[in-house]
Amino acid sequence: MAKLDRHGPAGTVRPLFSEGRILASDPEMLEFVREHVRSVWALELLLLLRRDPDRCWEPADLVRELRASQSVVQDNLARFDRGGLVRRDDAGCYAFAPAGPLLAELCDRLEAAYRERPVAVINLIAKPASPLQGLADAFKFRGDGK
Repeated sequence: MAKLDRHGPAGTVRPLFSEGRILASDPEMLEFVREHVRSVWALELLLLLRRDPDRCWEPADLVRELRASQSVVQDNLARFDRGGLVRRDDAGCYAFAPAGPLLAELCDRLEAAYRERPVAVINLIAKPASPLQGLADAFKFRGDGK
């Protein structure tokens, strides 16, 4: 796995992400985002938890901090818990706790990418997994009659 390194040959500095095509050549990161970070809300929640891994957050505190809905926070916490990104204690609070070094590294790389090129990361999150899926989603009918 390639490391994020701004130093190229002979100490030259190269950009972490060229021309906004961030992550396009990084299948691990692309898969990680597709699996765990399905919205910008999820991204913001994950990065908030990551900033203070020693803190155990009550879901209500995360709702207030992010100004998000209870369902957005709960759904993403459940996804992160199933995906091995957080741990839930007996009292029902959550802390950032990647299940292994690869997950921790992917979170670090995602945070760096978001800091360097936030629009590119948001576009990656919003982009359908395939052009055919995007087309299919455009023709989905809602079951509520609208």
